[in-house]
Amino acid sequence: MLQEGKKQPIFSISKNSKSFKMIDMNDIINLDDIIVNSAVSALGIQKADGSFPPGHNGPWNNDDTPVRVTSHWGILLLEAFSLTKNSQFKEAAENAYSFLGSKKARPNDYSFHCINSNDLFLQSNGLIGQAWVLESLISAYIHFKDTFYLDLAEDLILKHNFDSDLCLWNVLGLNGEILKIHKTFNQQLWFSVNAYKLTKLRQNSQIETKTKKFFERIPTIISADKFINMLIDEKVFRDSLAIIKHTGKKITKLIKDKYMKKISRGYLSFSLFALADLYLIYENRELWNNNKLKSIIFNSVKFLDEKIYYDDNNKFGFQYNPIGFEVAFIKENFSDYLAEYKGKEVYEWIFKQLNKYFNFNKMMMMENTIDQNTLASRIYELTRLQDRVLAK
Repeated sequence: MLQEGKKQPIFSISKNSKSFKMIDMNDIINLDDIIVNSAVSALGIQKADGSFPPGHNGPWNNDDTPVRVTSHWGILLLEAFSLTKNSQFKEAAENAYSFLGSKKARPNDYSFHCINSNDLFLQSNGLIGQAWVLESLISAYIHFKDTFYLDLAEDLILKHNFDSDLCLWNVLGLNGEILKIHKTFNQQLWFSVNAYKLTKLRQNSQIETKTKKFFERIPTIISADKFINMLIDEKVFRDSLAIIKHTGKKITKLIKDKYMKKISRGYLSFSLFALADLYLIYENRELWNNNKLKSIIFNSVKFLDEKIYYDDNNKFGFQYNPIGFEVAFIKENFSDYLAEYKGKEVYEWIFKQLNKYFNFNKMMMMENTIDQNTLASRIYELTRLQDRVLAK
């Protein structure tokens, strides 16, 4: 459980020590130290144009541009500056957002260029690539109070087409093309949540109406009997798309189902993270009182505790999605929603993520992963936790 008390850093913010050890379950940890020290390491890898070395989208193996990781590191640098008032962090954050506001990042004033590909759908990394940029731009506005960032975020949202019949977003191409609707629930959710966050800072009835329509449909577009997958129900789409339509062979479907199961297990906490984020800002009791949604969330968190906690070898799991941090956020913010359910404690999830994937010498989350650059940048998810003093 999280405890208030005297903060005992596991390493010093002011010294570049090389004698760090793995953390123990009995340690009291100030997560601010992790955030600041990782930001210190980030200063050493930032490029002259403000960007950071890109990864390759983890197990998907797409060749990323610097947009994604720069969006993540920007948030971490802002938090490090808030904690320390060290001007180096502020300057580095300003440089990161200077890159995000450049033509390199958003070449034609439509979608941000997230993946190097000839595939128009991939170039923007669907909706999630844009959602991560939105998340970062909103953080920049909150810290700097510069409307440039909010203007940029608002413009990006407004240029995305929203299908009023399906209440789902189309992907936006780099040149303004209205591409197909993204069928992955977590992408629709993350984009909508961050779009709605903008309306909490600047009134925009057009964006607010669209996001609320999506939120109201959540219980009808995810299937209770497939709660682990959290995929958009196929019957939602007009053309009744099937998961497998290019072959009827059972063996192909079996392989596909196993692959989808592995993906779904890795992304379950990522979807729930966005739902917990929405729970903080969206007060529609009709949605949160929906029995189907309650059941999905409760059973998903229980599944995380009983199954995913031990799922170390999934390439879509801890080594790509920082599940330990995500579940901590979920449990912190859904505590009342989950009623008396406890399961594994928050500290257990965070310790697991740090001990296996955080390098305590280089102060970066870069161990046991095939994509060090991307995983390291996802340390920023720690900034979303309110309780930073961690103890057994």
